[in-house]
Parts: sequence; structure tokens; C-alpha cells
Amino acid sequence: MSDLTNKDAEQDTKIAVMDSTLDNSIRRIEMVHKRVDDTNEEMEKLRDRIRTLERWVAGAGAVIAAATFIIGIVASVESKELFEEEDRAFGVFPHKIMQYEFDKKFFGPDEVIDKALMEWNQWEQ
Repeated sequence: MSDLTNKDAEQDTKIAVMDSTLDNSIRRIEMVHKRVDDTNEEMEKLRDRIRTLERWVAGAGAVIAAATFIIGIVASVESKELFEEEDRAFGVFPHKIMQYEFDKKFFGPDEVIDKALMEWNQWEQ
């Protein structure tokens, strides 16, 4: 009977060790699950922050685009007024631009520059 008692005691010890190991493993698994949950929550917070920043960047881009558009329109209107004033003052300003482009295609750069300087001198007088 002593062998049976020893065997029971040995088995009880092994069962206690296995129970303890199982409990430790379950606690570790719960800790890992908690860490994963905390990490998921942190990731969601970071995603929300990124979404907010994306909205700010999109808004800033829209403001910059609108400002660029308005500045372009204003510059276009001013340049149109300038060309209209030049056209009224000289009457041939657009024609001179077309003539310059034509001369640039068919004559050398030196000839075009010389002609432009000659016209400038005539205009100054």
C-alpha cells in the first residue's frame, strides 16, 4: 500500500505542478490579450489623429488653391488692363509681339535684337 500511496502522492504533485503551469499560462495569455487590446486602442487613437491631420491638410490645400486662383485672376485682369492701355497708347502693341515672334523664327538672334533695339530707340524719340 505504501507504493500506491507514494504513486498517488507523486501523481498529486504532478497534477499540482501542471495546474500551476496552466494557471501561469492562462495569466500570460490574458496579459498578452490585454496588451493586444491596448495596442489596438492606441492604433485607433493614432488613426483618428491621422484622419484629423488629413482633414487639416486638405483644408489648407483648398485654401491655398483658392488663393492661387484668385491671385491668378487678379493678375490676369491687371495684365489685360496693361495690354489694353498699351494698345490704346501705341495702337500696335499686339502686332509688335506677333512681328517679334515671326522675326525670331526666320532671322538670327543678332538681327532680332538689333531690330528690337532700333525700334526701341525710335519709340524713345
